[in-house]
Formats: sequence, structure tokens, C-alpha cells
Amino acid sequence: MSRSIWKGPFRPNISSPLTILSRNGTITPDLINTQVKVHNGIMYSKAITISTNHIGRKFGSLFKTKKKGSYKKTASKGGKK
Repeated sequence: MSRSIWKGPFRPNISSPLTILSRNGTITPDLINTQVKVHNGIMYSKAITISTNHIGRKFGSLFKTKKKGSYKKTASKGGKK
């Protein structure tokens, strides 16, 4: 279910250095040309500048939270018998 129209978009509390803990906040037009850092659960991401293309999106959609997994190939201990 979506948020009620009369409530408006959700805006997280933004501190002075523009660090955001809440990834579900909506980017509004008053944040254009500001740099923000979003917390991904472990650390803050590098700062990005909000442009007009980002308006209406969520802060969480701009940053990844998971690292890309990789499988390491191991040497076989035995050979074919």
C-alpha cells in the first residue's frame, strides 16, 4: 500500500553534514545540488550530489548494500583415479 497523498513524501531527519540513516526517504526538489551520504548498514557511502534526475526516487535506490560475491577456485587435492 502506498503512502497517503495528504501526508506527502517521507523525508528523513537530515543532520547538518547531510548524512542519512533512513534509506526509505524520498528525494525532494529542495535537495538539488546538495551532497548527501547514505548509511548502508555498515558505513556511510561516498558523497553524491543530488541532481534533477534523482527527484522522486528513494535514497536507498542510489546505493548498493551488498557486495558482489565471488567463488574462489580451489586446487583439487587428488587426481582422477
